[in-house]
Amino acid sequence: LINEAGTESIYDPREESGKEYKMAGTVIEIDNNKNRLALYTKNRILPGTIIEILTFNGKNREIAANELLDVTENIVPVAQPNSIIWLPLEDNVEINNVARMRVASR
Repeated sequence: LINEAGTESIYDPREESGKEYKMAGTVIEIDNNKNRLALYTKNRILPGTIIEILTFNGKNREIAANELLDVTENIVPVAQPNSIIWLPLEDNVEINNVARMRVASR
């Protein structure tokens, strides 16, 4: 670019909308027998992180990721990107729901 992007441009660097969240992952499985969901992670998740599931009906659900379990049900200290973790199941959560987490303020 020759000139700096203006406020009407989608490339405006001053635009901060949506920066307070980052993608946590996608719900890939629901296990009703054990009342849990499998989340395919897109970013690093630490224990204690609040995960917000964006449901299809608009009633978003918050889940405290206090204990991170991998697919073999072992506790992991950190969920790395591109891994699968088990989290507690909340009402209205479905396969393919997207999950986000709040970014720590700087």
